[in-house]
Amino acid sequence: PVISETGELTFRPATNAFGSTTVSVTLKDSGDSLRGGTNQSLAQTFTLTVTNVNDKPKLFVQASVKITEDTTTNVFFNVSDIDTPIEAVLTTAQSSNTTLVTDASLLITGTGTNRVLTIAPSTDATGTATITVTADDQAGGLATTSFSLTVSPVNIAPSFNLSTNSVTVSEDD
Repeated sequence: PVISETGELTFRPATNAFGSTTVSVTLKDSGDSLRGGTNQSLAQTFTLTVTNVNDKPKLFVQASVKITEDTTTNVFFNVSDIDTPIEAVLTTAQSSNTTLVTDASLLITGTGTNRVLTIAPSTDATGTATITVTADDQAGGLATTSFSLTVSPVNIAPSFNLSTNSVTVSEDD
């Protein structure tokens, strides 16, 4: 804390610290205390209260994921929140391309810091989607981050069915 020449007290609370404390301030000048004088004021006290401000959660997810069609993948990610119990932070995911990946096929498991997003693209679907992950601390703090999902095609051998097991053709046809 600092008191200016005009008597203004300035200070900065510690990061993420909150609560109340009693502050005592005295003023001392450069005069002496000879002949019964005093060079220090009586203490002035006040209560300083620093209120808590909700900090939004933090998300750490990889930047991109590449898989081949008809495969499921797991994306591991971390979530943290300095002032909300981590078990209370809800996480959700959404797809920008619901033909490729429906929102219902994005499943998040885990309630601690380490979470897993299981992605199950639609059958035989290929393309790209932006997957957005949101963390909600249920106290007004939201964090979102996105990553790119690319689903590449695989070469599937052609197939056919014979309608009969025997074919007869005339000689001159």
